[in-house]
This record gives sequence, structure tokens and C-alpha cells, in this order.
Amino acid sequence: DDDDDDDDDDEEEGQQAKEDMLSMLTAKHDELTRMRAAIMELQQLQADAESDGEDEDDDDDEEEEPKTEQEWIEKLLRQQAELQQLRAAIASAEAPAANGHHNDNDDDDDDDGEDETAQAMLSALAHKREELQSLLFAKANLERQLADEQRRQREEEE
Repeated sequence: DDDDDDDDDDEEEGQQAKEDMLSMLTAKHDELTRMRAAIMELQQLQADAESDGEDEDDDDDEEEEPKTEQEWIEKLLRQQAELQQLRAAIASAEAPAANGHHNDNDDDDDDDGEDETAQAMLSALAHKREELQSLLFAKANLERQLADEQRRQREEEE
């Protein structure tokens, strides 16, 4: 009888740990999404500076949607690593950007390019918003499955 209680405690702790990790990774994913929008702007500006129209399609959309909890965790961990890279890139780009906007005389010629860049950024942001909605929907499904599994386990124990 004590073994059953220990098993129950272990299962509950394991489930709680999974839920905590999922919650943390979801928060990281949300932060990653915000950072991706910012980095996409920086990438677009860099691509425009290097060549007109090169590397416009830099999406990670080739990946299939994760189907298992483990695949979701792996995807979110990859996104967390990407987030760390994006933070570093943004931090390094913010310093030159802050210093480079003091001379407005040369900016008149760049207005059209900035408008195009803004449009491209808005389009990319809309795409990422759709991707985020898809991920949130899948997360909700995963959480519902987890809750259903926990409920079934409790019912079996009774």
C-alpha cells in the first residue's frame, strides 16, 4: 500500500515537472517570437544593404509540426537556443543603430527602402503571428491531452 502511495507521488511529481517545463518553454517561445520579429527587421536591413532582394525568404517553416510531447519539448528547446542567439544579435545591432541615427541629412534617400522594409517586416510579423497561433493551439491540445491523461490515471486509481 505504501508502494502505491510512493508511485502516485512520483507520477504526480513527474506530471508537475512536465507541466512546469511546458509552461517555462511556452513563455520562452513567446519571448522568442517577439525577438524573431525584431531580428527579422535587422536581417532585412542587412540584406537590403548587402544586395537588393537577396535572402528574402529566411523562414524555418520547413519543419513539420511536433506531434508528441517530446517533439514539442525539443522544438521549444531549439527555439530557446535560437532566442539566445537572437538576443546577442540584437544587442550587437542596437549599439551601432543608436549611434547611427544622429545624421538625418542622408536619410532622405533611404525613405523608400525603409517603407519597403517596414512592409516586409509587417508581412513577416503577420506570418509569425499565424505561426504563433498555430503553436498556441497545438499547446492547448497538448495540455488538454495531459489533463485527460491525468484524469484517466486518477479514475483508474479509484
